[in-house]
Amino acid sequence: MGKNKSWSVEELDFVRNHPELTYVELSGILNRSVDAIKQKVYKLKLRPTLRWSKDDEDWLKENLDLPYSELSKKLNRSVRAIKHKLHYMGLVRGERRRWVKEELDFLRNHPEKSASELSRMLGRSSFQVAKKLREIRGTASRKFKVGWDAPSRELAYFIGMLCSDGGVYRYKFELAQAQRNIEYIYEIEKIFKRLFGLPHRIFSRYIDGCKYTIFESYSVEFLKQFGTDEDVVAGKLKHDGEWIKFVKRKFSWVFGDEFFWYFLGGLFDGDGCCSVKKRVGGSRDYPVVSIAIAPKLSRDAIKMALLYRGFNFVENKTGLTLNGGVKKIDEFLNKVKNVIGRKNVRSISSKTQ
Repeated sequence: MGKNKSWSVEELDFVRNHPELTYVELSGILNRSVDAIKQKVYKLKLRPTLRWSKDDEDWLKENLDLPYSELSKKLNRSVRAIKHKLHYMGLVRGERRRWVKEELDFLRNHPEKSASELSRMLGRSSFQVAKKLREIRGTASRKFKVGWDAPSRELAYFIGMLCSDGGVYRYKFELAQAQRNIEYIYEIEKIFKRLFGLPHRIFSRYIDGCKYTIFESYSVEFLKQFGTDEDVVAGKLKHDGEWIKFVKRKFSWVFGDEFFWYFLGGLFDGDGCCSVKKRVGGSRDYPVVSIAIAPKLSRDAIKMALLYRGFNFVENKTGLTLNGGVKKIDEFLNKVKNVIGRKNVRSISSKTQ
């Protein structure tokens, strides 16, 4: 972006006379890349070296456990410069200090709190806290039950749930549901116990004023199987990645006739919807069944699998909508093996009479 064009005297003077502007800000003003500006500043020494004052050093000592973004903003220096200064001064940030007995006891005595909450209380990074929690809860070396990956209806449902509502993050697996869908959480717990036999917990938390029930596991073995695949973007098996690649490579059997409706049941419980909509200018309302599937390859694969089984789903803004009348909707709802009752309307036709 303009990095090959010659620098004018006016541009060089502008950079020299505005030391308060960051490289990103200069990039936007001068229509040049950040790298091009950095190279020119370094080559021609357009900016004086910003020396550390005694006040800045003292402030850094007192606040060195603040996030690097805050330190950078307050000191008007790059994160790299701050890290170099910390090393030069022999300062060690909180997340690298040794764990003391009082901190470990605090973690053991507060099982209801999440890693992020404990992180703020102890002044440590969430990465370090999550890692220590796995050690304390004995999940670092736990193994799956033998034969857990054998094709089964329960595992098919669980995989469908993972592709919808289940969050496989870098440090934990989590599923959150509003209180009215608590049966979904307990179904997952039942499957998790029988299939994997790994440590987990269920607790409640208020999010934006609404009470949620949360299923959580820090098991390293689980994360190795479901959270480190190359198709999982940013360590998360959700809508930000084409999860169909992951499923077809590791669990392609879920598309078999014996397991498909259980797999779709987990997907439908997480991201499916059965509702009645108002017909504009019409005499009767009409039923709608849809499944939210954002990734295109995943959406196309599910669409074709359903079409093969006689259900014509068409694409909408967020996923797929069943194209058919009341009888076809009833037929679909009777086939899909979902858990959440509010989505399994046995006779949706009664709502449209």
